[in-house]
Amino acid sequence: MANPVKIFELKGEDFAKGYSYFTDFPFAGNMSQLANFDPFLDYGYFAPSLGGTVTDDTKTSTPKFITSFTDSGTAKLYVHTDDKLYEVLDGTPYTTTDKSSEINVTEEVTGVASFKSRYIYNRAGDSKTFSNLFPVASASNVEILSSGNTSEHYKPMAVALDKNLYICDGSQIDQITNVIGTSNNTVGYYSIESGMISRDLVNDGHYLVVVADNNSSHTRTSTGSTGSNRCLVLFYDVNNGRSTADYIYEFNDSYVSSVKVLDGAVYIFGKDNLWVCNSQTPPKAIFNFQAGSTITEPPQYAYQVHQRNNVIYWCGQTNAKIYAFGSKVAGTKKVFFQPFNNNSQPTCISTSGDNVYIGSEGSNSMLNVFNASQTKSSASFSTCYFNLEQPYTFAFAKVVCKTKLTSGQSVSFGMNSLVGEITDTQTKSYAQIGAKQSIIFNKASDAGNPPVANFNEFNLSIESSPAISKVEIWGYPVDNHDQTV
Repeated sequence: MANPVKIFELKGEDFAKGYSYFTDFPFAGNMSQLANFDPFLDYGYFAPSLGGTVTDDTKTSTPKFITSFTDSGTAKLYVHTDDKLYEVLDGTPYTTTDKSSEINVTEEVTGVASFKSRYIYNRAGDSKTFSNLFPVASASNVEILSSGNTSEHYKPMAVALDKNLYICDGSQIDQITNVIGTSNNTVGYYSIESGMISRDLVNDGHYLVVVADNNSSHTRTSTGSTGSNRCLVLFYDVNNGRSTADYIYEFNDSYVSSVKVLDGAVYIFGKDNLWVCNSQTPPKAIFNFQAGSTITEPPQYAYQVHQRNNVIYWCGQTNAKIYAFGSKVAGTKKVFFQPFNNNSQPTCISTSGDNVYIGSEGSNSMLNVFNASQTKSSASFSTCYFNLEQPYTFAFAKVVCKTKLTSGQSVSFGMNSLVGEITDTQTKSYAQIGAKQSIIFNKASDAGNPPVANFNEFNLSIESSPAISKVEIWGYPVDNHDQTV
């Protein structure tokens, strides 16, 4: 048989493209599945993300909001649940202190913000908004707004260009200018439209951008008919003194959950699509979260979304994954990726310095931290199917690591065609082959499950603890007149 030829290579920019838009065909990206991989952490290599650690698992209710602050030069966090407020040291040993007695926790919390060096939070049952100091103190707890809408699960807040705080409040937007009393604070400063529910808002550098929908059953188990609900994005110039939006665009989705700004463009997360627009252009869907897409887990509430370093992160809704979209180099192509594996269902996400904090729900409500000092675990991917110009017989695969294997490290490799397994998944570890940098995988099969002889297309599945610089596939050309494929 003739010498094998290299028929495929995956390296450098190929890893940095992240998810494909579709599970089977490589469009925009190459991967149909990803786990624990941030393409900007070690650019040009497939390298595992930072590891995660549980900071504390004694919390009695689920984290909902995470706010970073500094107390006398010490970095700390507030972790707000529906009936508790915890203070957490931002760093080892992540000391946790219950601060619930310093604020009013008799009602479900619906939003928090840091504004004018104060801790702002609002509640669902009586729809009151309170202000406190950093750190909180019972004597400093002040009501600053009342008589708002009492039916909403979440009331996000944002500071606009006029340096005032605005609050989503059903079909209206409230305004906070005073943080030590109710005077000059206004319920219903802006009115949207009867039946519309404001979901999130952001300052885009000029306008206060608000997103809203008319899906009153905006819950995890009841999402409304797919694509059938009216959604709005409204642009308010807060400095012009008018009570109406300067620009309003309407589009259809099941609901909207969050709005963020990357490189001057406004990105809107819907249940069905990710949309992009600005004040001069209406929303355009750029990614679909429905079946057949690589990501079918959009965020449901804006507190499940966080932006840092030109990247938007959000919590998956039915798995333990954190997804992301963006690029850490402003102005360059944005990609979808999955940077963290959480240990249970994530509920909220935030950052403090280089640390990423993720709240989790369930019987063991907890706060997880991901930081650079932790040991990297492993990352995995499955590519989409790549079509070849002619059929081949598999010869071998070569996985080239960034450095030689070290104790405890391993690489797993598998390869399939649409009609069957090309080679069974194999794992090679430091304990088996020693300090190798290039790892060869020959054809192997499960007992009773012979691999396909020839193939026209293939996908790869790899899990690795060391960073990978290149993957090569080698094969023997099959005559195009051969009908055995």
